[in-house]
Amino acid sequence: MTLAPLSRPKPPKLTTATTDSEILQRWATQKSPATQKTYFYIVRGFMGAIAKPLNQVTLDDLLDWLDSLEEQSQNTKRNKIAVIRSLFGFCHATGYIQLNPAKLLKQPKENDCRVARIVSKPKVKAMAINADTLRNELIIKTLYLLGVRVSELINIRWDDFIQTDDGLKLKVMGKGDKVRFIVVPTGLWDELEALRNDSAYVFSSRKGNNGGKLSRVQVYRVIRAMGDRVGVKVSPHYLRHSHATHSLKNGCDLHLLSESLGHGNIAITSRYLHTTGNDGSANYLSL
Repeated sequence: MTLAPLSRPKPPKLTTATTDSEILQRWATQKSPATQKTYFYIVRGFMGAIAKPLNQVTLDDLLDWLDSLEEQSQNTKRNKIAVIRSLFGFCHATGYIQLNPAKLLKQPKENDCRVARIVSKPKVKAMAINADTLRNELIIKTLYLLGVRVSELINIRWDDFIQTDDGLKLKVMGKGDKVRFIVVPTGLWDELEALRNDSAYVFSSRKGNNGGKLSRVQVYRVIRAMGDRVGVKVSPHYLRHSHATHSLKNGCDLHLLSESLGHGNIAITSRYLHTTGNDGSANYLSL
């Protein structure tokens, strides 16, 4: 007698999604708008390259996609792989797909480029001095002096500034909707007040946005243009790196810096201890 092969019971489906578009929306729904935008950009590129539904993607397809990323930086590849692994993990966990080929993808080693992303204080100062408008000058100063992310900068409202017994503080809504309070230097506040207009946002747009907030792209363009004026390649995040590195170099406590930057883990902040540039163990020895 020939026995029929045993069939494994299918795991229960935890989603009613029946199309890739529907499962993508469910996967991204709990992420911040900025994260969603980045994730969807990566996934659109991925699906355009694969050209087949998620439930038909094989490991071979994924490896071919990896080969297409060969010319991109190590960290860019890491980010893209992490997003695709997250998507397939979610699809598999909810029962939308039966197998998860992305689980077999290995992450390339991370390249820590923080040293290359540190802008010297004289260069930051030169950018501010040579800015074409007061608003753009103060965008540079705020990114550098407060160490905020570009997504946080564009959302700063006038009513986010709070006077406390310990001085003026800025309420910042960071990643994961975590709130933190940053001390605002008096000099910076005095300069910011000169920007006040009818907009609720400190850094408002002049282009067809009815006085609304700037976009991330607009801020990137401002910083890139101001960097070009003084001969330095820079992005808003470079100024955040510079804030962290220069603060530590000047004696800022690591825990205090971690709180100011809104890092969820102090291990992330501690990486800046290795990017001070002109310090090394040889400086503590002599013959």
